[in-house]
Amino acid sequence: MALSKAGIGLLFLFHASSTTADVTPGGVNPPPSSATPAAVLTIPEIPRDTGGMIHDRDMQAAWNTIETGAAGHCSALHYRRDKPLVIIDPGHGGGRDKGSVSVSGITETRIVDPVARHVAEEMRAAGYDVAFTRLPGENYRYDRWNENIGVRHIKSNQSRAEFALQLAKITGHLSVKFVSIHADAHPTRNPSVRGATFFAASAENNNGLSDFGGAPLNSLSVTFGETIAKNYRIAPGVRTLRNTADFDVIAYLENRSRELKIPAVGGLLEIGHATSPEDERIMRNAPQDLGIKIAHAMIRHTEPDFSREDILVASIG
Repeated sequence: MALSKAGIGLLFLFHASSTTADVTPGGVNPPPSSATPAAVLTIPEIPRDTGGMIHDRDMQAAWNTIETGAAGHCSALHYRRDKPLVIIDPGHGGGRDKGSVSVSGITETRIVDPVARHVAEEMRAAGYDVAFTRLPGENYRYDRWNENIGVRHIKSNQSRAEFALQLAKITGHLSVKFVSIHADAHPTRNPSVRGATFFAASAENNNGLSDFGGAPLNSLSVTFGETIAKNYRIAPGVRTLRNTADFDVIAYLENRSRELKIPAVGGLLEIGHATSPEDERIMRNAPQDLGIKIAHAMIRHTEPDFSREDILVASIG
């Protein structure tokens, strides 16, 4: 095989550097004695920023805790623990539950999945660690159905909030910021009704049945929702509403965070109405723009100082 001058030069440099390594001022080093074998140098791995990505091993450990009850390990990875762990919960998912259907026949999962992905990208760029309860385009990891009424079992909804809290324990994050992303549908499919709504968990009727307008379960999540509503609009001049509801996933998050003593804020965001032609067009054509808007609204929410006893007690007490 013929070598170019550049190749010959590289070989020479490699050979010269290798030879020089065996030479000391006193001459060539003798080979190590068989009685005293050369020590093996072990270089410890230097922790590196994960770029906001949670390792698959740590996420698997969180799901294992849910499925088996076994305690999860404590991750040694260098996560960004100075900020809350962000959990993004893309609405619906799975072959049996595609959510609402838009005016042009697009399913809710196809609308929210691209938006959720862009929210995650923007949050990671802003210095947050981010994980999904399911990856866009995939089914929920822990999914059960109530065959009698044809809807997802309550425990399946709750498992996503449990995953968020167990993952925070494993990764060492001190708090959780949780958002479930959905696309709304008007009950009568009125095309003139549009806009987003943020739901915080309701303290009333907390039994798995939807309860709109009840007292909030966590005032900190209400503040989170106020920030989202103030800073996210699907379109200029279209107001984002705020409400409370007893949706399983967010109600469980609030109650369980108190039991585990892991501060959490969260809610469910209907990013727009799939039954509105204007909203559907924006959600379908501009998922990146919406994802960036949602992320920036989340970032504008100032995390409470959970080192303060009064705030910590208000959050988990």
